Amino acid sequence: VPPGVLLHECARLADRAGGWPLALADAAPVVGLRHVQRQRVMLTAVQAEVALAADGRRTPAGLAAALGRPVVVCLEAVRALTALGLVERPVVGVGGPLRRRTRPAVPSRGSQAEPPVGLETLMRLRAALEQV
Repeated sequence: VPPGVLLHECARLADRAGGWPLALADAAPVVGLRHVQRQRVMLTAVQAEVALAADGRRTPAGLAAALGRPVVVCLEAVRALTALGLVERPVVGVGGPLRRRTRPAVPSRGSQAEPPVGLETLMRLRAALEQV
């Protein structure tokens, strides 16, 4: 595939995203608008289900689970509803910077850690479990 065709296809799919990058599919809740600025709107069945289920708490993935639909179908419906102006666009960067992960402290060998379990104790435990 020529690079130009690939770039064109990526841009076309990004335009269809309707303000919902894939990274926000599990993070941003779907907030439906209560007042529609249009008089007539044509919706598919999935779009209507998603619009009615949008409660401001559930993400597109959560709506998919609640409606029993595939996530990609609900995400496409949310993107279409956003393009129609029936769903608010998600706010990017809501949570601020991510926390740094830290490794749990590993006790050194010289500290007062519990002594390892002896082989005899393990054998007795195994025998007791086999009797049950």
